Amino acid sequence: MKFAEKLREMRSKAGLSQSALARKAGVGAGTIHALEQGKRIPTFPILQMLSRALEGPMGVWDGLEIEATPKMLAVKSKDGRGKACGCPAPDTQAV
Repeated sequence: MKFAEKLREMRSKAGLSQSALARKAGVGAGTIHALEQGKRIPTFPILQMLSRALEGPMGVWDGLEIEATPKMLAVKSKDGRGKACGCPAPDTQAV
């Protein structure tokens, strides 16, 4: 299962909208939306905040697929333009 699918499933089971989960977790609504669309990679602190807000253990995220797109891996240069980080593209990895 993909991280985005699991997050949507857990949020739905908790009866929360994206904005309600965002408020409860202490993150922006755009963050929840981007995570559920697979457009953002969750950081460890975000996973912790989501776990607390959804009242679930951190282990619920174990083994989920997270796909990183080239855009996610781009690093902004000082002039604000996207620039590849020079890292090899990761395989789909588990959290």
